Amino acid sequence: MKINTINKFILDLFKNPSSFLELKKWYYYYKRKDIKTPLDYKIPWMTFGAIEYLSDYLQQNMEVFEYGSGGSTLFFSNKVKKIVSIEHDRNWYDYEINVLSKLKNLELNLVLPEDTGRLKNYRKNYNNKFFDNYVNIIDNYEEFDVIIVDGRQRNDCFKKAIKHIKKNGIIIFDNFDREYYQKSLKYINKNDFDIMNFHGFVPFGTMQSLTTILKRK
Repeated sequence: MKINTINKFILDLFKNPSSFLELKKWYYYYKRKDIKTPLDYKIPWMTFGAIEYLSDYLQQNMEVFEYGSGGSTLFFSNKVKKIVSIEHDRNWYDYEINVLSKLKNLELNLVLPEDTGRLKNYRKNYNNKFFDNYVNIIDNYEEFDVIIVDGRQRNDCFKKAIKHIKKNGIIIFDNFDREYYQKSLKYINKNDFDIMNFHGFVPFGTMQSLTTILKRK
């Protein structure tokens, strides 16, 4: 790690003392980051606390919808009845399809961004593309026990997730420490959800993150 990365790493540890307990687990994955990926380990790129919670929470009769595919897709497919996963990146889709196509309970959809629409993405590498079809594809389904918001256009995806989550179901919003994601809380009545925050390390990463899980009452 570079000096500034090490300094940030240490600062995060002391800001979040409970993350000291995750160091052994974090190092196990970090030292393998150049030779293995979350696909190899069938693990989500979420905080360890969230992964532990989900490992206990998920049941074989559940149905899952996922914005963003990868190691999390393998993780969930092993624990639930069905998973519908949406991917926007052609290169990543082509890379993962050989692994994910073997999953019998997975419906994997490649939904590329468009040149026109209403939901514009301003990230440089998307050249002002639109993600209307990506966000709205969930309207082709009814309700899910679990919805993961971990791809593009997350605030818009979260608005859709609220409409499609079952009673007592959970919405997982990854990287919720980013200020512009936290604005999405305005879309919910907080009395309708229990909000659980899992702050800490993620597999293969050096920076701590926040995975927020909202459970509908």
